[in-house]
Amino acid sequence: MIENSSFLDCDELLKAVRIKPLAAIVLGSGLGKLADDIEDPVVIPYARLSGFPVSTVEGHEGSLIFGKVDGVPVVCMKGRVHYYEGYSMQQVTYPVRFLKRLGVEHLILTNAAGGIRAGFRPGTLMIVEDHISSFVPSPFGGIPVEDYGGTQFVDMSGIYTTEILRRAAEQEQIQVEQGIYLQTTGPGYETPAEIRMYRTMGADAVGMSTTVEAAMAHALKLKVHAVSCITNPAAGLGEGKLSHEEVKIAAAEASDRLLRLVHRALQLIGQTAGDAPVTEPSVEKKEASAIQKKKVLLYTDGSARSNPDGPGGYGSVLMDADSKEVIRELSQGYQKTTNNRMELMAVIAGLEFLKDPCIVDVYSDSQYVVNSFEKKWLENWIRNNWMRGKEPVKNVDLWKKLLFVMESHQVTFHWVKGHAGNPMNERCDELATYAADHGPWIADTAYIESLK
Repeated sequence: MIENSSFLDCDELLKAVRIKPLAAIVLGSGLGKLADDIEDPVVIPYARLSGFPVSTVEGHEGSLIFGKVDGVPVVCMKGRVHYYEGYSMQQVTYPVRFLKRLGVEHLILTNAAGGIRAGFRPGTLMIVEDHISSFVPSPFGGIPVEDYGGTQFVDMSGIYTTEILRRAAEQEQIQVEQGIYLQTTGPGYETPAEIRMYRTMGADAVGMSTTVEAAMAHALKLKVHAVSCITNPAAGLGEGKLSHEEVKIAAAEASDRLLRLVHRALQLIGQTAGDAPVTEPSVEKKEASAIQKKKVLLYTDGSARSNPDGPGGYGSVLMDADSKEVIRELSQGYQKTTNNRMELMAVIAGLEFLKDPCIVDVYSDSQYVVNSFEKKWLENWIRNNWMRGKEPVKNVDLWKKLLFVMESHQVTFHWVKGHAGNPMNERCDELATYAADHGPWIADTAYIESLK
């Protein structure tokens, strides 16, 4: 039986579990619920893996769980070890090197963290865009260079990949923030004076894990996706004393949103894996595919108050082209954005909702959107490396996202005059303006970053 076996190397383990994981998920304090969604799980306790460190912290179970999530082969680390448990930094990062040898290409790191940025509340989810290590030893010291990529002095720029998690949040309509995570050695929580220092340094959240794992994964050429669950205000920023019990309770309350976020991220990872060879279908297959595709009408509109830089929202209505029955209405508010970005997001959201390839007619009152395709503006921008004359094209992130979601559909754009009595256009306007005025709002992080 696998449960009673010990494994000396990765090849032996892969033969036993009969699955090669594309992605690995590391679960932080109180976030173990994610492991429950793994299909056909094969559980391997850390104690049965040669050289694998075992966690001693409450809330951190110790096992690798192999299986699939939404069809994507994964391995989940249910529980991690920390430097403060008495392990060396080389032991703390050993699981990452182990995952690399299993063939993992993507590493999803989650953690429970204290909120430093003003406005962070328990339950806030923060996508990690960069990190700071505070008095934490390097994970590379004392390890043979060949064990972490063959380069002794590792470039630490661009450690984190944020795009997939951002897209997952938008598709699931989950409000997320984006910021800088700081790791301390632990196990003592930080003093209020230290938190003031960390805030000055630019940290948005603080915890006792993640940065060394991310650094090692980056050196090993893994794509790193990290999200922090804010479980409490950092020391000196809230009332009362900090406790590990408080951390576990807040993490459990946010687990449903984190679960949805990771599910969607794994679906996107699976879509971009490129494992299957791409072959050009025959003419007959193309024609048959076109006949089978569902025909959909997509009406869209965007709104922004105090454009630019005010709150905004989008509205989308999906309709069956044959029956004229409404399939779904979509809307979302954003804290700070522009009208053109909301017009684009309305189209993206509608196309992302369609799970199967469709023939889609898009109706928008935005000449910015429609003319970019009908007058070939977009083709020219791409040909000129996203330049419009001497000026860079705006909203490149959304144009790229729109092109990506269009790939599986046959899309045609149509311009309709706004506020001219078209009932579907009027409905989209109602959805967009209500979302802009009443929320719930999420951050348009790419736009905010472009203003820095």
